[in-house]
Amino acid sequence: EAYEQLRRDLVEDTEDIATQQKNAKYLYECGQYSESLEWIAKILTPEQEDPAVRLPALWGKLSCFIMLDMWDEGHECIGHLKECIEKIPTPQGQLQQRTWLLHCALFVYFHHTNGRTLIVDLFLHPLYSPVLQITAPHLLRYAVAAAICSTRRRRSATRDLSRTIGLESEAYTDALTTLLSTLANSFLFHEALAQLDVCRPVLESDFFLHDLVSEFAECGKQLIFEVYCRIHQTIDIQAIATQLGMEIDAAELWLVNLVRNARLDATIDSESRKIHINRHIPNIYRQVVERTKGLSFRSALLSSNIEKMRERK
Repeated sequence: EAYEQLRRDLVEDTEDIATQQKNAKYLYECGQYSESLEWIAKILTPEQEDPAVRLPALWGKLSCFIMLDMWDEGHECIGHLKECIEKIPTPQGQLQQRTWLLHCALFVYFHHTNGRTLIVDLFLHPLYSPVLQITAPHLLRYAVAAAICSTRRRRSATRDLSRTIGLESEAYTDALTTLLSTLANSFLFHEALAQLDVCRPVLESDFFLHDLVSEFAECGKQLIFEVYCRIHQTIDIQAIATQLGMEIDAAELWLVNLVRNARLDATIDSESRKIHINRHIPNIYRQVVERTKGLSFRSALLSSNIEKMRERK
């Protein structure tokens, strides 16, 4: 009966944008998310290019996708929101919208099948990374969790995040950011292992991270010993087994898999129970290329932003 009354209150077949927005919002607040999406679709026509109309409609669309557990569609909608945010004329408006987007993205990406990589890509994007420092340093813990649990971008993401955490250490710190700082900035491996236990209750009590407790612990150990292997030439398997609380044979197998997955050039001496890391000093010219390969993209991005600012003026 209440639903039928709701249907009667709607203004059907209207071309008025304000009425369409009112109907979509009304349905959303009543929990009718699929029907709210139908009204939002009437607003987001290809001909509708006004950011003042598209932006709130896209936010409503993303909210409906979140409530309906439609994570692929939510990811696509985040892409449209990013494009629309770039059309906002003021830097303050863009900063506010990007801050909201980072918060809403947590709902999508911590449920998405490829969410860890996607959240790292978004949070470390040149336009969104400054948001973590300016308005939302409390989101660093989610970037750290996603980076550590991401197999594809773990090394580069944790390196970039450690720099941001170092800059923001006086403004914000928690168990997860302390873990990464202890490891990547101070190289204190025993303390980093101990910090993993400190992270457990934080993860268990977090709405987005409570399902990652076991995975985070395992990936955290892998990251710690991957960094350990990269800065040591000889690794004593017995010592590692003691730190991990494992039998020496199990620790050796665990380290072998770690070395293989990290693509380290290593030799395992089973008799002496040691792993020897073979060092390759990179060519100086290759180092220059590696360190400057992102400059062209960043320069093009900066040039594009300057052109946009000129057009707005």
